[in-house]
Amino acid sequence: MTAMAPKRKDGLWSELVYIDLLAGPGRGVDRESGREFDGSPLRALNVDPPFDRVFLSDRNAKFVRSLERRIRASDRSRVNFRVGDCHAVAKQVVADLSRKALGLAFADPEGFEVTLSLFQTLAARRLDVLYLFPGAIGIVRNCRQFASLDFHAAANE
Repeated sequence: MTAMAPKRKDGLWSELVYIDLLAGPGRGVDRESGREFDGSPLRALNVDPPFDRVFLSDRNAKFVRSLERRIRASDRSRVNFRVGDCHAVAKQVVADLSRKALGLAFADPEGFEVTLSLFQTLAARRLDVLYLFPGAIGIVRNCRQFASLDFHAAANE
């Protein structure tokens, strides 16, 4: 927002948005200490200056309900919650954005649920994308799925 907010004053953009399509329940647990911490959706809502609109989704409806309960009442008017696959939700969100919207999309997959089509969809608007590539940690979390992955088919996707 340090870089984006001044552009709002110039009147170049209709709104500044944050999109988290793999938001989870909004909180995480540090594996070493066992302490809970705010995840990306809650951190995005605490950014100053604030985003005008925040789109949060996850394919797990239970996670979205937990996330909804964690959002302050004062922030709810600017938050849009959705349940569904990140690719389908991205299409809905992008269609809902003005061509004059400027935003940040965050993708933090736990495994292999994100494909190139997500980035193709997000590229239809002025969105910076922060993607946490699940390298070694993703392989450890998803060793069985990784071992059975058909790399030739995935490369053609």
